[in-house]
Amino acid sequence: MKSRFLKRLVLGLMSSLGLANFVLAEEAKLSKTEELEEVVVREKRVFKKKTEISIKFETFPAQVNVITSEELKNQIITRHEEVFRKIPGVYVENYGQGDIGSAITMRGLGGGGGGKRYVTTYIDDVPQNYPIYFGDQIITWLIPEMVERIEVVKGPFSSFCGDNSIGGCFNLITKDLESNKVLVSAGSHETYRGVPIFGYYKNNFHSFLLAEYYNTHGYRDNSDYDRYNFFGKIVFPLREHKVSLRFNYYNADWEAPGYLSLSELKKGVVKRRETLTPDAGGDSELWSLVLRYTPKKEEGLYFTGYYNNIELNRYVAFPLYKTSSVSYHARVFNTKNFGFRTYYNLLLGNNFSLIPGLEFKYDVGDYMRYPTIRRRKSGNFTQYWDTIYKQYSFWAQVQFKPLEKLKLIGGIRYDRFDYDIKNKVVLVNSGEGDTSILSPKIGLAFLPIQNFEFFANWSKGARAPYMNEVSPPSPSQRKNFNLDPAEVSSWDIGFTTSIFNKLQLTLDYFDTELKREVAIINNEPVNIGHTVRKGIEIETKFLILPKVILWGSYSLVSAKVKNPQVKGQDRVIDVPKNLLKLGLEYTNNFNPKRSLSIDLYYYYISGKYYYPGTSSNPLQGPVYDRYALNLVYRLKKISTFLLVNYVPRKYSSQITWLNGNEIQVNPEPHWNLHLGIKFEF
Repeated sequence: MKSRFLKRLVLGLMSSLGLANFVLAEEAKLSKTEELEEVVVREKRVFKKKTEISIKFETFPAQVNVITSEELKNQIITRHEEVFRKIPGVYVENYGQGDIGSAITMRGLGGGGGGKRYVTTYIDDVPQNYPIYFGDQIITWLIPEMVERIEVVKGPFSSFCGDNSIGGCFNLITKDLESNKVLVSAGSHETYRGVPIFGYYKNNFHSFLLAEYYNTHGYRDNSDYDRYNFFGKIVFPLREHKVSLRFNYYNADWEAPGYLSLSELKKGVVKRRETLTPDAGGDSELWSLVLRYTPKKEEGLYFTGYYNNIELNRYVAFPLYKTSSVSYHARVFNTKNFGFRTYYNLLLGNNFSLIPGLEFKYDVGDYMRYPTIRRRKSGNFTQYWDTIYKQYSFWAQVQFKPLEKLKLIGGIRYDRFDYDIKNKVVLVNSGEGDTSILSPKIGLAFLPIQNFEFFANWSKGARAPYMNEVSPPSPSQRKNFNLDPAEVSSWDIGFTTSIFNKLQLTLDYFDTELKREVAIINNEPVNIGHTVRKGIEIETKFLILPKVILWGSYSLVSAKVKNPQVKGQDRVIDVPKNLLKLGLEYTNNFNPKRSLSIDLYYYYISGKYYYPGTSSNPLQGPVYDRYALNLVYRLKKISTFLLVNYVPRKYSSQITWLNGNEIQVNPEPHWNLHLGIKFEF
């Protein structure tokens, strides 16, 4: 990558801006201490009821989770996907192959290579799913310390969330301000991380700078990983609105250990740390610029404009066994992407809200595959698309309270997708086309008695056809540029209640039907047809003592193929049936200068099913479970922290998939420790 000069430039800017911010921050501390304290208070959120009129996701008549910075600050998080790990009903799979990301799955939609495609992620209203990357999201640049709030909507109910919001939608909001601090840590397998943070606040002007350096040798052979990350943001008032401008730059280089056959691992043919792909790995570079205009209160005009530039080079091989020949190939993804989202929240009293909005997104780039030897091109392209993709979206949402304890909500979303694809391997499959879909949404929230809310909804959502669906890479398949989007129809019914202000309980039942589902089979996307998922989700939180909270969540999903292409293969592969999370939190603020936080939790995922060949008898992958301990002790302006992860099962793996007739795994260490210290100044 042509990144050495840019990397040095960014690191120099980080140092200069960081020093400037430190000087300004010290001045601000002396002159405006009371203003800084006012901002800190805002971190403590008061959640709204579903029957309230609000633009916030937590008021939707759906299964919604909200994570605040107050909750995140006591979690020790070294990788981006760990911010989602404790969220009820969310299944996170770390691929363990460098910087290709992680699959984030809800309600059994996704898993393996498909997990990133059926969940939409927005960061500051900017979509993170890229159509030229087959709908996958790229959020490896996310630094946990930059996150102010995470909102999660299960299912396709939100009118705000568009393409790919089949299983649900994440909305992450970055911080406007943070106090000055430096965090350094080290852990198992020669892992090191450093995060300097600088914040400045004066006369309603905010600036927030954050950098990250992360390096690890990894547990398995050929697992070295190195990344640089920089995030900067300024915020200032403009009449009754605020304007924010942020920039981030990200660069990573990595090696990838590949996957191992589960049967060979159990027989001792291969060792847990061993790699069969010593030349696998890659590099990535990303930078983006985001401008936002938002009201100080909920009512008013919202606008977000953005530009992203991404390069990702991956070199991979998938040998089935230790004695198999190893053939490497490159997967190269480059895109430039810009667009905007705007909407207006109109409030009429306390009983009515209308939110019309529109969105435009323009992606231009290419995706290619070709054989390699030692990361150099050694043959002709096997896949090569040069693509322009445009998305036009219009939506509206209405909330109305005919009664004090009853809220009705309706929404409509229209998405149009335009393609201009040059297929440079199969020229005859090049072309232009467009497709569109209308997605209605309705729901209600009802408060029949105090502390008991009932909610229900029905909604539709969609994902745009992928490039390889409209312009196949094989000459034996014909192009279809008028292919309809894959449509999902889903309904929910549930309740949430609080008993004596001690016990919180939420129960939800969902039923989801998806047309033209794409699953990853033998490392390639395959259309498995019309699928149905039914399940329940339970969440609970119990205040045992004033300083002790017991929490838990359980998800049960039944995923079936309605008309399987192979008789008897009616399970949707790569979907765990059971997901269980249990935890105990202890927080003691002894005095304003000293506190202790202990977070102990357990995470369980049942084994996923796969069909070998045409057999109707599925293979089941290994169970994955983990125990985690987070301990944070703060004394004045110094905090020390310890993270311990324990994976008890010898053959468990976060990611599993079927290669030929063999389940492939990525072994993890039984123990993983991380120790660090944070200085505030």
